[in-house]
Amino acid sequence: MKNLWISFKFLVILSIVTGVIYPAIITGASHLFFVDNTTGNIIVKDGKNIGAVFVGQLFQQDKYFWGRPSAGNYNTLPSGASNISPASSAIFQTMQENKAKYMNPTGKVADEMLFTSASGIDPHISPQAAFEQVQRIANARNISEKEVEKLINKTIEPRDFGFLGEMRVNVLKLNIALDDMETYARK
Repeated sequence: MKNLWISFKFLVILSIVTGVIYPAIITGASHLFFVDNTTGNIIVKDGKNIGAVFVGQLFQQDKYFWGRPSAGNYNTLPSGASNISPASSAIFQTMQENKAKYMNPTGKVADEMLFTSASGIDPHISPQAAFEQVQRIANARNISEKEVEKLINKTIEPRDFGFLGEMRVNVLKLNIALDDMETYARK
């Protein structure tokens, strides 16, 4: 009985430490040091929430950059990859459909545009995938390709800490910059 009582006290103490105190400290520290990340890094424009920096969105109009295809149709609740086997004919068919959709006039398609991201809501594309969309966007917006390329170069995010991951472009931020550039040009 004595061992049962000691075990129960340890359960209560560890439950409080690991279930209440530790999460409270981590949550408080993250709100203190990483304010944007803990609030979802929501982008607000003209008083309206237009998106989150870390969540991919569906852009289909020719005047916008398109992000990676999504296995979950950009829905954050059941986000995740599909269970399609690499040997499945369905994955080959999806790849061919994506290739036709994302094909640019040079006949190139960045690899990440052929397959869905692991999370299904990846907000980034490679600089290569962004540059492959320049002609379509320039034509749709009636602006020069050089202007679009310059904007891409401004929004390329470097590798984390200079060596982790790959250089990338956030599609939402790039599309907002495109709209801002067009609005500024009209003034």
